[in-house]
Amino acid sequence: MCSLKGFSQTDSLRFYASQLDSIYSKWVNSPDSTLKKDSVITAFLHVNPTSKIKAAGTLQGFALTYNTPEINWYELATVIDKDSVGYLIKVRIPRKIYNQHKMLTCWAVWWGRETQVVKYGGINMRIKLTLQSQPQKASVYLIPHRIWKSKFENTTWQDHIGLLSDYMVDSDQTNTAVTIDETVYTVVFKLGNKFLTRTHYTRPMDIEPTQKVTVDFQNE
Repeated sequence: MCSLKGFSQTDSLRFYASQLDSIYSKWVNSPDSTLKKDSVITAFLHVNPTSKIKAAGTLQGFALTYNTPEINWYELATVIDKDSVGYLIKVRIPRKIYNQHKMLTCWAVWWGRETQVVKYGGINMRIKLTLQSQPQKASVYLIPHRIWKSKFENTTWQDHIGLLSDYMVDSDQTNTAVTIDETVYTVVFKLGNKFLTRTHYTRPMDIEPTQKVTVDFQNE
């Protein structure tokens, strides 16, 4: 993800979020403030490459929105990685929306001479993945298996857990749940100084819409 020259990525995101605020306010009367108090579920989703999107400037990220007469919501997604598969994004979605609605609208945020927000398409929150550990209260990281193999598997990542911070399920510790797409994931569980990893071969939503990964720190 590119940043504004002279600014950190965090500062850039804040800037684009403020720009998005002003743009999004033109689409809806006011965001649903009650959603700010709602618990959230973390979503790990892929967005296809942007080669077919015609916009001047540099892609800075994506925003997800849900807009009905009853609910107005949007969130700026975190772009974690990019490769030939597309962009891996992470976003926190209010459970009120997740439990009732499975399709969100995705917008690409571009920066050139001016900020542009281009409608990108629909995002389907297809699969619920439950993450469980014994004991509970483990931190969990979800890394697409292809990224795990190329970037982390043969490194001393246990000594540098901060390298995995972008992939952390930041809405809760175990036991918890996330929403994912049909991607193979390496799931890292961390409890104290102990780590356990599992490879999750995600099954199609039509076959198994709710899936589970479980570890037992006491017996491994």
